[in-house]
Amino acid sequence: IKRLVLNATGVDFSQIDLIKRALPNLTDLHLANNQISTISGVSTCGSGLEDWPRLELIDLSDNQLSWDEVIKLAPFTNLQRLILNGNHIREIALDLPSGIEPGALDTTREVP
Repeated sequence: IKRLVLNATGVDFSQIDLIKRALPNLTDLHLANNQISTISGVSTCGSGLEDWPRLELIDLSDNQLSWDEVIKLAPFTNLQRLILNGNHIREIALDLPSGIEPGALDTTREVP
């Protein structure tokens, strides 16, 4: 499996952390519209990046994330695209995760 789409399923990062070892070839992870407000378990993900060495895209659109949570994805150095529109991101700090160019961030929708 290279692409996993779990949009609108109610999944959170603690559940994703449980399945990561079973999906070593994953390149695209779609977690849109899941009411995710925290990125938990990423310290485990970050120390176990060998489990997802090819992860290039994460779609977290239409969740409840702030930039302080998003930056926890920094250990995923192979990320090329991070989709964040529809979150609670008011500003983006300059400390982007390695590999993410500012143009690769999609935050085009304004937060109400």
